[in-house]
Amino acid sequence: MATTNLGLDLQNQADPNWHTKNNSNFQKIDDFLTLKRCRVYATGVQVITTATMTPIYFAEESYDTDNMHVKTPEPDNSRITITTAGLYIIKGQLAWDVAAGGRRITFLYRNGAEIARVEGQAVADATAVPTQFLSTDYVCSASDFIQLYGYHTKGTDQNTKVAGVITSYLMVVRVGF
Repeated sequence: MATTNLGLDLQNQADPNWHTKNNSNFQKIDDFLTLKRCRVYATGVQVITTATMTPIYFAEESYDTDNMHVKTPEPDNSRITITTAGLYIIKGQLAWDVAAGGRRITFLYRNGAEIARVEGQAVADATAVPTQFLSTDYVCSASDFIQLYGYHTKGTDQNTKVAGVITSYLMVVRVGF
């Protein structure tokens, strides 16, 4: 008999298809052992027009275990689309380029509606990179989509920042059923 790292006696070696036999408990264990998750990040600077809600575009993936992200074209690559329903931890970070004046606001959206936000003032120090991070948990259905948005009141266009590990990202991790 084979066992998982949880120490549960799950399968008879003579039956390699044990997990497909309509046993929801086995499916839940499979789901736990192979977490559904996706993390995407920006690879280029994005211009955000003043006083305009703007979705952030993500051209690359750190990982995507459940086919939740499309790399191209814009605006499709601003979304992580949930393919397996459940409770998700959702995290996002927006890295702003240095510029004085105005407020910076970063939002998490689910299906076009706000679920979290963080606000801050501009940083005038030319050596600082103002970043805003936010996190929440949310019960999502299959086909729900998650986006990161930026907004500012600087008065002129504002760029995002991409410099090595300093970049904008969005991620989801399924943690419950």
